[in-house]
Amino acid sequence: MLLRNRTAVLIGCQVGWQMGLVADLPTLADDVKLNGMNKFQEVLVAFYEDWRRERQHEKSVSEFSRWVGIAPAVMHNYMKGRRKPDPGSKELKALEAKLGGAVYDALDLPRPAIRAAMSVLSELTEEDQTDTITNIIFRAKSSELSTEKKADIKAMEDYIQQRKKQKQQKKSP
Repeated sequence: MLLRNRTAVLIGCQVGWQMGLVADLPTLADDVKLNGMNKFQEVLVAFYEDWRRERQHEKSVSEFSRWVGIAPAVMHNYMKGRRKPDPGSKELKALEAKLGGAVYDALDLPRPAIRAAMSVLSELTEEDQTDTITNIIFRAKSSELSTEKKADIKAMEDYIQQRKKQKQQKKSP
């Protein structure tokens, strides 16, 4: 997908992040200013504008929706802010296939890879969970983080400390 401007940069960063080449993953959802729209609506409009610029001539929302793979009426409702896709819906999967993970960020939903990682993490032993979370904390601290993400890291550190205390209490008679 070769969309220009902010969309291409963010998609490139997403690919780099997944390959381990980029430490911090910026999101289109963080990049947009809401201008009275909801975050998903604003991100979708930004993708549409970039898609139109890439084609260098007027393209309708209906053509964009067909390119994405969802019904034009549904796309119009999304772009007008009347509706948002349901988690796990075929529309959300079609949006992700063409536009990337930024749609999940705009909807404040975890990306599928993150959901899968959380599912796998829950199946690990407590020791492996602690090691994995500790590794995430270590890697995250070497990146520039927003205040919100720093708070998440702090919560993870607190969780690890609680686990260590519980483990020590179990060892003590």
